[in-house]
Amino acid sequence: MDSAEFVRSLVETAIASSAAILLVMLLRRVLRAAFGARLAYAAWWLVPVAIIAVLLPAARDGAVPPSVQVLMQAVMPTTGSALDATSTADRSAWLFAFWLAGACASALWFLGQQRAFRRVLGRVQARGDGLFQAQSIAGLPAVMGVWRPRIVVPADFDDRYGPEERTLLREHERAHIRHGDLQSNALAVLLRCVFWFNPLLHAVARHFRHDQELACDQRVIARHPQARRCYGEAMLKTQLAAQPLPLGCHWGFSHPLKERIAMLKVPAPTKRRRLAGAAFLLVFGLASAYAAWAMQPGDAAAIPAGNIQVKLSLQIDDGAIQENTYVVPEGGRFVMSATAGGHEWNIDATAAPGKDELLMFDSRLSRDGKLMEAPKIGLRNGQPGVIQVGTDHSAAGGKFEGVRIEVTLTQSGPPVAVEANADPAAALAPPAYPRQAVEQKLDGTVMLLVDMDADGRVTGVQVDHAEPAGVFEAAAIEAAWKWRFTPARKDGKAVPGRVKVPVTFKADRPAAGSATPKA
Repeated sequence: MDSAEFVRSLVETAIASSAAILLVMLLRRVLRAAFGARLAYAAWWLVPVAIIAVLLPAARDGAVPPSVQVLMQAVMPTTGSALDATSTADRSAWLFAFWLAGACASALWFLGQQRAFRRVLGRVQARGDGLFQAQSIAGLPAVMGVWRPRIVVPADFDDRYGPEERTLLREHERAHIRHGDLQSNALAVLLRCVFWFNPLLHAVARHFRHDQELACDQRVIARHPQARRCYGEAMLKTQLAAQPLPLGCHWGFSHPLKERIAMLKVPAPTKRRRLAGAAFLLVFGLASAYAAWAMQPGDAAAIPAGNIQVKLSLQIDDGAIQENTYVVPEGGRFVMSATAGGHEWNIDATAAPGKDELLMFDSRLSRDGKLMEAPKIGLRNGQPGVIQVGTDHSAAGGKFEGVRIEVTLTQSGPPVAVEANADPAAALAPPAYPRQAVEQKLDGTVMLLVDMDADGRVTGVQVDHAEPAGVFEAAAIEAAWKWRFTPARKDGKAVPGRVKVPVTFKADRPAAGSATPKA
């Protein structure tokens, strides 16, 4: 994944996570009243689920809201109006660097908070009952550590709390450990570092922690229903912390104790209500994840009108494959550069609409500034094609020597399906003779490389060479897409294949010139 694709994914997941957060904020109190605090806390998992859903392969024809399209087109490098590779790469690289600096700064900030809380505790010593005792009292008891959690109690733990209160406090912190609340807090910190630029994520962090504490309170009371009063008194005796604890759970950093104590009076939901709430949340979560996946734009949906998206994959000999994506105006020029084998390679190309719903890729391949080839290819919208310049020795157990270019051209709108000509009499219908060639009485030959599927339908057309260059290629490619072939057979079954088709243009033939393909 290059920097442009990373920034694109970052924007898409930020939009999806923000929508999920707003949804949770609307539902949390309703879920708490109907199914209990534990279900309201579980609803926060909709946020990472939405992020994962967006990272799955996109629905190409999803109905993206116009406002989302505008936002994505404004900030994502791959959907801008870049005229060449340099401007696109520079913009995406700067955005990636800016994001990385913010993510690192956020991580350092949270690390500073964690260390500040730890310093306030003073010396922490192990007790005989498996707990750890600090020299301070603020914000304790607390459980610290993501992978090896330990419960830390205040210096006056044995004096301030009675025996039953100490039992309930230990139960509370152990409930955090059993239900993975420390790992959930670590995930929340990670998301805040990744999406440091999203103020909504930071604003709702305290609501997430509050729902976490309410859920933990409900679990403890469910196991000790007769200890509500004692549990509430223990809350009132606890001192609020002066520092937040990002990676841990403690009794409070500005926790609304009034609401927590009021929740102790609410009867615990029955098992049937909890199951109904879990079923509702599961169905709702799956529906939300599907909506997030389906609403993300596919490649074609993110292309501004009047532009063509070009996906290029370049391989020199058997070296590493280098990929890039550009969005250029129709007929616009772009350049892809690569270094391989001690040489500087450049593809200087244009992409423009052609006839018969084809998109034309016209390129000049140079090595160290010297022109090597000028390959052209006509492609259907959204369908890949391959250009090979060199010799393929793979059939004899050798390697490919040369340049292999895979290109996909996509206009705004869904890809156009290939419709093969079903009329056998027109299976190799000749191409139209270019008017300019007729007037100048030009002859010529175009050697086409035609790919076909197992049904003989054309799936790709490439110019191998043409004489003279730049005269007859477009007409030959346009005709080739209408052809149909008898595919080769292997083990009695038709298989896809590639054939070379020479197309000869003779201006001195009847009917003001004609062209004849030979399969």
